[in-house]
Amino acid sequence: MSGAPSVEVLSHYRASSPQQLRFPWRRPPGLGLWLVRAGQLRVETAEERGRVAPGDILCTVPTRPFVQSSSAATQHDGLTMRVQLGQGLDPWVLWQPPLVIRGDAVLAQRLGAVVVSLEAERDGAAGLRLHAALLELVAAVLELSALRQAPPGQADDLERLLPVLDVLARHRGPLPDRKELARLVGLGPSGFYRLFRRVLGCSPQQWYERRRIEEAERLLHRTNLSLAAIAERLGYADAFHLSRRFKAMVGHSPRGA
Repeated sequence: MSGAPSVEVLSHYRASSPQQLRFPWRRPPGLGLWLVRAGQLRVETAEERGRVAPGDILCTVPTRPFVQSSSAATQHDGLTMRVQLGQGLDPWVLWQPPLVIRGDAVLAQRLGAVVVSLEAERDGAAGLRLHAALLELVAAVLELSALRQAPPGQADDLERLLPVLDVLARHRGPLPDRKELARLVGLGPSGFYRLFRRVLGCSPQQWYERRRIEEAERLLHRTNLSLAAIAERLGYADAFHLSRRFKAMVGHSPRGA
């Protein structure tokens, strides 16, 4: 079902000057890796909180909203990637990565090298060697991740939902009618909704909205399209509507993407 994941860079930066940051409670758009080089980050999720010291890596995923703050002297490298299996499925539905990866010098060196390479190519266009390095990063995170403990039958339920995920991954515009999606899995609307939420941890609308926002972020980084053009392509009423939904999900406006 899974095969090799696909990896696409959404954002990257190398913060070399002291700064102080605080993010509100938010859901990251993809796999985020933050390597602290100096100072300290503080992070909190619904289940745990921790401190990220120099040499440590903060790991954020779309299934784990978080609050982050930092000291004024913090310097770090940041990389956000969209990682997907078949049918647009997040690996993080199946795996639970650690919140903080402590003192993994090899992984830190790989992450730092990737960010430096991406910063050198301001357009973010990755060659074969860089793409291979990104896949190595993701593979390393998956190796450090715990397989989510799925209740009996959940793997079969996930397979059952794949036709729906395939439709949603390719769809543009408002969410298709729930009855139409339910028919793909042979259930009524209520049964389909309960199945989707139990397996993926969110409603079909939330899953689909996250996909659209991730696509908006990709287009903002990789094309010269205006916000209005992106809104039209993704089926939003206008640029204002897209901007409002983007900020609600990502934590900042598209101008800050």
